Amino acid sequence: MQGLPSRRTTLGLLGGGALTALVSACAGGGGRPLRIGFQKNGVLFVAKQRGSLDAAVKAAGAPRIEWSEFASGPPLLEALSAGAVDFGVTGDTPPVYAQAAGGALQYVAAVPLSGAAAAILVRKDAPFRSLAELKGKSLAYANGSSAQNFADAALRNVGLTLADVKSVNLGPADGAAALARGDVDAWIIWDPYYALAELQYDARPLVTAVNATRSYQFYLGNKGYLAANAPVAKALLDALKAEGVWAKAHPSEVAAIMSQATGLPVPVQLRVAQRQDYDLRPIDAQTIADQQSLADRLLAQKVIPKAVKVADAVWTGWA
Repeated sequence: MQGLPSRRTTLGLLGGGALTALVSACAGGGGRPLRIGFQKNGVLFVAKQRGSLDAAVKAAGAPRIEWSEFASGPPLLEALSAGAVDFGVTGDTPPVYAQAAGGALQYVAAVPLSGAAAAILVRKDAPFRSLAELKGKSLAYANGSSAQNFADAALRNVGLTLADVKSVNLGPADGAAALARGDVDAWIIWDPYYALAELQYDARPLVTAVNATRSYQFYLGNKGYLAANAPVAKALLDALKAEGVWAKAHPSEVAAIMSQATGLPVPVQLRVAQRQDYDLRPIDAQTIADQQSLADRLLAQKVIPKAVKVADAVWTGWA
């Protein structure tokens, strides 16, 4: 598979005494701003646009929130592990890479995913009608992202492995362009890129992540920050859970908010809102077991450098 240089780079960025010093310098509380890394999707981004978290974290001791945008989970968790941000949300695979690399992060909450918001897409005129037909074909996805877990699980469900396809390491924007040009046969992606490709570029879902594997969206925090600022973290998670309840009940409003923020058409964002998962929960035993199964598969595939114990990186301060 491609992408090993980026993993080595991540290992270098996260290793050694420099990380410990940086985390110690950056993680302390003292009433400083809460720094959140985000992507332009999900409840966290809706909450950012609505300003619905500010009052809760201020009451808990953080004077304000400072936001930093990331295109995908792996770079967000590099920043989180290095103490450049305090909190963020990703899919299931990036935290395993980060933990294996020695990252100073902890799982704080999870959203169980239905799988409806991610798919393996092909061009409308592609000859493929089943996933098994991708054997020997090119499959694009971002290495280290949740798409990698989806790829592995979906292929195994039809008797294939990642070794049976030509994996191409592409981020969301490059993946969309490559599929549109016909440079790759298929592309694994999540919303809103999935909905945009469907509605504007006639991409066709070959299979969605529904029933492919039990998967999660994870909210994560910097270990040092959580130790020093538990009340802020609890207040933030409480506010995010309430935001999820609101968003689930108001898909049209969510679509309008997201459209204004991203410039994507309302019909695209409405489709995203209607298949979004919103139920934020504390990390429980089943979630840990599922994430450990993923970590064990990644170790068996030799794409992480050492075994990890997911339970060692779970923060139990929110219930």
